[in-house]
Amino acid sequence: MALSKIAIATCVLAILAVAAGCPTPGGGSSTGEVAAATHRIAQRLSNNVNDSLQSLNANAADLSARLEEYDRQVRQLRLTVEDNQVRLDSVQQRLDELSATLYSQLNLTPPASAAPRGSADVWEDEIRITPPSQR
Repeated sequence: MALSKIAIATCVLAILAVAAGCPTPGGGSSTGEVAAATHRIAQRLSNNVNDSLQSLNANAADLSARLEEYDRQVRQLRLTVEDNQVRLDSVQQRLDELSATLYSQLNLTPPASAAPRGSADVWEDEIRITPPSQR
């Protein structure tokens, strides 16, 4: 798209150069001088576009590398979260087993809500001690 703008600008300048290049008495520019000036302008535009494209390509490569690094970090964090969830579930299961064993060994009645829970549940009941004679 940028090259087509340069081509259009060059064509417009060339048309203006040809139209303005007619020698007039009293020191008007020659067609050759106008053509040379137009060529210099086109060269400068081309160089500016090339520099801009190189800068854009460098920026795009940098952004692409950063995005890939962020993706890698997100994948690593996701794996860490999954690993921690497995560990948390294991700890929760061990805690439930330990609680059940403790209640059994101490002849205590576990709270009614002490049934197996999911990892997102919260146990808010207080521990109630029931003497063996009332069972």
